Amino acid sequence: MSSMAGKFKIWAGKHPKLSFLLAVWAVLAIVGLVQEAIKSPEQRTAEMVALAARQAVRQEEQRVEDVRRAIEAQEEEAVCIVDASCIGRRHQIEAGIWCDREVASAANYAYEWATVAKLPLMDWLDENHSVIRYRGRVSFQNGFGAWSERFVTCDFNVKEEVFLGLTL
Repeated sequence: MSSMAGKFKIWAGKHPKLSFLLAVWAVLAIVGLVQEAIKSPEQRTAEMVALAARQAVRQEEQRVEDVRRAIEAQEEEAVCIVDASCIGRRHQIEAGIWCDREVASAANYAYEWATVAKLPLMDWLDENHSVIRYRGRVSFQNGFGAWSERFVTCDFNVKEEVFLGLTL
């Protein structure tokens, strides 16, 4: 008896349920191989054609889903382009960075944003929907240490992605 068969016998003695399942699995694998071997060439060809057809259907379904998603994205983009809050949120970080730089250069002493988001309010400045005016509040400190709050507006061209200016 080979050493492998001896090891299997010892293992099978310790785990009879697992050895039974292993034997059933081996029989099913052999049956599957035999069934595959006795198939006629026509059956194999038919299965290959069916498999190719299923794959083609899956690919077409994926292509249709991709086109549907692209159309939805275009529709959302078309709606967003004319909605100041939608397009404004896209450029809010960049506009906030530029506006913060300008506020910092305008402040003689310390300053801090009084609104949670630097520029929470936004609307179109022009009718062509190219310039958005962001609005927020900033507290400036004067030379005596007192704070005064002021409204700030920052204009940003969303089509050219250019900061246009700050108004205090």
